[in-house]
Formats: sequence, structure tokens, C-alpha cells
Amino acid sequence: MTIDNLSPIVVPPSEEKVFPNYWISKLIIEMPDENNGKLFIQLDPYNDLSGEILSRPEYIIISDFWQKYDEIPEVKSAIQSLIEAVKKIKN
Repeated sequence: MTIDNLSPIVVPPSEEKVFPNYWISKLIIEMPDENNGKLFIQLDPYNDLSGEILSRPEYIIISDFWQKYDEIPEVKSAIQSLIEAVKKIKN
């Protein structure tokens, strides 16, 4: 439902901006046990030249984390590396 705005907001045209990359702004892994796991990734459009991040996120949600872990070698390698990094950080 719309409401009339008696003082319309005008945004002047601006220079076109391109966001050729993504910034991973959130990465949440839930692994309560060896049978259940979820992965949530928030990707924000990113311009690596200007450093600008656009607040228009895309989401990747994987509810079968362990299946992806078994199927995709890069996922397995990344998680193993993360576990080793956490060990070093903790110590």
C-alpha cells in the first residue's frame, strides 16, 4: 500500500558503479555433530579497486554440510585447514 509523499525525494543521477567481485561478509558453520551441519554464507557485491561494498547481499545456505564435505574436495580441504588454524590460534 502506498502513501503520497508531499515532499518527494529526488536522487540525482550518479556515475555508474560496477561491482565485479563479492565480499564474504558472513560465514557461519554449524556442526553440532558428525551427522548434522549447516553452512550460511553472505556475499556482498564488492569493488576491489575502490574498496566499496554494496549492501545488496546474496545468500548461500547449505543444509547438508557433511554431504558437501564428502562430495567436494575443496570444502573438505578448507574445513581441515580451518580446524588446523583454530588449533594454532587457540594455542
